[in-house]
Amino acid sequence: MTDMPLYLHFIFSFIATVGFAVFFNVPKKALIPSGIVGAIGWSLFYYIIQISGNDILANFIAALLVSYMSEILARKLKQPAVVFIIPGITTPTPVPAPAPQLPVVKVPTINWFALDAGTTRSMFCTWTF
Repeated sequence: MTDMPLYLHFIFSFIATVGFAVFFNVPKKALIPSGIVGAIGWSLFYYIIQISGNDILANFIAALLVSYMSEILARKLKQPAVVFIIPGITTPTPVPAPAPQLPVVKVPTINWFALDAGTTRSMFCTWTF
């Protein structure tokens, strides 16, 4: 992780969660609460990793807290719980870098050549990888 203080993690994860909430078309009155849910979830995730070093435990506890806060806010603000869960769970959810795991796909390029040999025309195709 980084050597930033916990309050900076809170601020940046709040901004990231609000960005995800806008991307998922969350209603305007639920943007700030969903940002707070995501920021608290990430801060707890980061704090538990710093203490225990266990990613799985940190992710589980952060997801529990995010879902609990989302259910409470859903009832208070009369919104579906998904409005708070989906943006809130995106920040503490670890996503592995996909580049090393993806196989290299080589797509052939087709080169067409037209030859005019007197009266007959011929088309030739070459494949390169």
